[in-house]
Amino acid sequence: MNFVVRSVAAFGLAAAMMVPAGFAAAEEEAAMDSGWGFHPYIGAGAGLSLSDESATSGITTVNIDDDVLSWGILAGAKFGDYVAIEAFYKDFGDHDITGNIGGVPFTAGDIGFDAFGTSVLVSLPLGDMFSVYAKTGVHFWDAEASLIGFDADGTDWHIGGGLDVALSDNFVIRSEYGYYEFDNFDLQELTAALVFVF
Repeated sequence: MNFVVRSVAAFGLAAAMMVPAGFAAAEEEAAMDSGWGFHPYIGAGAGLSLSDESATSGITTVNIDDDVLSWGILAGAKFGDYVAIEAFYKDFGDHDITGNIGGVPFTAGDIGFDAFGTSVLVSLPLGDMFSVYAKTGVHFWDAEASLIGFDADGTDWHIGGGLDVALSDNFVIRSEYGYYEFDNFDLQELTAALVFVF
C-alpha cells in the first residue's frame, strides 16, 4: 500500500513539474508563430565599392573615381519578421587618386576606407522565401592615403536597402545597396552576403 501511495505521489509531482515546462514551450512556439521570435545571425559578404568625387582648387583638379572590391562581416538579431539590429565591419577597398595640374595629368596613389557601424533594419516579408528591407545607422570610419600623408577618421551616417532570399531556415542570401558618408565624401556599395540564422 505504501508503495502505491509513493508511486502515485511521485507521478503527481512529475506531472506538476511538466506542466510549467509545457506552458513555456507552448508560449515559445506561439511567440515564433506570431512573428515575434528572437533570431540572432551572422554573415559575410563582398561586393563593389563605388566612388565618384572631384575637387578643384585653382589649376589643380583631384579625382577619386573608382570601382573596387569591398568586403565585410556582420552580426545581428532579428526581432520577429519586421525589425533587426545589426553591427558590421566593412573594408571599402583602396580607391585611386588621379587629377591634373593645368591640364597635365598625375596620379597620387590611392585612399583606403574602412568602417565599424550599427544599423536598424525594417523588413517587409514577401511570402515565406523573400523579404525586402531598408536600413539606416551610424558608422565610425577611417580613411588613409599613405602616399600623400593623409589620415582621417570620424563618425557619419549611412542608409541602404536590399533583398533577403531564404534558402532554408538557417541560410539566407542577401543582396544590398548602401550609401555611406565620410565627412564631405561618400561611397556607394553593391554587395552580396551569405547569412546564417541561429
